[in-house]
Amino acid sequence: VILNLLSNAFKHNLDNGYVEVILKENQLIIKNPTKPIKDIINLTKRYYKETQRGLGLGLSIVESICKELDCDLKLDFKESKFIAKITFPKSSLLQTEELD
Repeated sequence: VILNLLSNAFKHNLDNGYVEVILKENQLIIKNPTKPIKDIINLTKRYYKETQRGLGLGLSIVESICKELDCDLKLDFKESKFIAKITFPKSSLLQTEELD
């Protein structure tokens, strides 16, 4: 899931762009500047693609895996940036113990 989202962020980035990765509590957010997205709603549909690159399967698989793991996947396009946000269920977060 993370590899696909990062790969997409690099592939569909603008020249001299960047990839921003934010990890906080139970969320992973990946942002990158990109060309305008025509149809954000269909991005996770199997075989849908807005460019000639790829097969149009990656985000469909990401969405399926997120559903299977009870994670919430949100895709958005704001201020010329593509944003992928995964929210992990708090109940599944590993509890860590302090080591002495």
